[in-house]
Amino acid sequence: MVARRGADPPGAVGRGGRIRGARSGIPGADGGAGRGGACPRGAGTGGRVAGDRARRVRHRTHSAAGGGELVFRGVRVRVPEGEAGSGEGRAVLDGIDLTVPAGACVALVGASGSGKSTLAALAGRLREPDEGEVLLDGLPVTRLARGELRRGVAYAFPRPVLMGADLAEALSYGRPGADPEAVTGAARTAHADDFVRRLPAGYATRTDGLKLSDGEVQRLGLARALIQDARVLVLDDATGGLDTVTEHHIHEAFRTGLADRTRIVVAHHATAAADADFVAWLESGRIKALGPHTELWSDPAYRAVFAREERT
Repeated sequence: MVARRGADPPGAVGRGGRIRGARSGIPGADGGAGRGGACPRGAGTGGRVAGDRARRVRHRTHSAAGGGELVFRGVRVRVPEGEAGSGEGRAVLDGIDLTVPAGACVALVGASGSGKSTLAALAGRLREPDEGEVLLDGLPVTRLARGELRRGVAYAFPRPVLMGADLAEALSYGRPGADPEAVTGAARTAHADDFVRRLPAGYATRTDGLKLSDGEVQRLGLARALIQDARVLVLDDATGGLDTVTEHHIHEAFRTGLADRTRIVVAHHATAAADADFVAWLESGRIKALGPHTELWSDPAYRAVFAREERT
């Protein structure tokens, strides 16, 4: 698919409100061969493994009815009047229409203040839209009980707080009673198992007073989100404290090991966007462009988003 840009963004009302190729589970997969939303292993490289990735996502979507499709329909979010200093408040999100197929990974890219984290927060009702609706597998999230929604949508953030007496309890906080194999398996996927086992008491290490690096804490936060076994996994800058190599390895592990889960990644690094199936590029609360990272990378303004993020 060729990414489109302009005042009327892809997926806008009147343009179908869906990603091109969404029926097959990946943008562009219904279009030309070799362009099925495959993203590179690094910024600016060619769209290799395009056909294989398109087929994988097609299979995931067709075999996962009720498996995590997210639809944002006519979503608007405004800053409260007192904060914006104007009558209706400033629009943080302004008419977002976006469909994320079940089992797909979308990277949300944009400058600070573009609405990335706000859009991600809507999936699990951490924030409510002022207009429009969000649907999970065809049901408005407002009709789901809070407990059901928490089981369906899991979050990982840049500065997770470890709740629990020891690491095993902290990791299973969102899924009490999780068996030890589930805990260690999630830790391995999040590349946390090795450093946890190097601690004197391993998973029985007390969290009170435990000194860990920012990257180690982030990996534990990722493992905790994985243990919930939710249909949708939201990573809001959850790998920002990691080096790019480790970040890529984790996203690759998620791509291969979590093929049946929908993922929303608030991406601050090009490597995170490259590892997604497709990118939603936000600007001033609207979708400026939608497409594979490889295609968007040719736009200097898109590359500049990551250059600004690296400087902050």
